[in-house]
Amino acid sequence: MLSLNVSCYHVCDGGTMSAGLKRGSVVKHPRYGFSYVGAWQESPTKKDPDRKTISLHSLDTGKR
Repeated sequence: MLSLNVSCYHVCDGGTMSAGLKRGSVVKHPRYGFSYVGAWQESPTKKDPDRKTISLHSLDTGKR
């Protein structure tokens, strides 16, 4: 089960799913504030072999 610590505010029409969220969705991260979802990758660890991460991009600049 994927557990993300973000709140989804806007979902774009269509598009690719990134670890359960649509790419381009605006989310609020507790540390980074409002940003949008970019790509995702599987990055397993010994402690959490099912770990997945997403890239959050700035609404202002589009940079990660």
